[in-house]
Amino acid sequence: MDYQWLSIVPPLVAIGLALITKRVIPSLAVGIISGAFIISEYNIAGTFIKPPVLCLRRLQTVGIIQFFCF
Repeated sequence: MDYQWLSIVPPLVAIGLALITKRVIPSLAVGIISGAFIISEYNIAGTFIKPPVLCLRRLQTVGIIQFFCF
């Protein structure tokens, strides 16, 4: 799937929500979720399961998470 024009959607969603609601952190979270939704090819289960699993498969990522958590 070609994601070139869809790559602009998550930032626009985040900026639009931040301007409307005046709450930045929830707006960024919705922007991130909308990006994950697009990447997972509009699959709800893939939006919440696939990105964290793929991210944690890399040993370097796990080391970074451990560094910031402990």
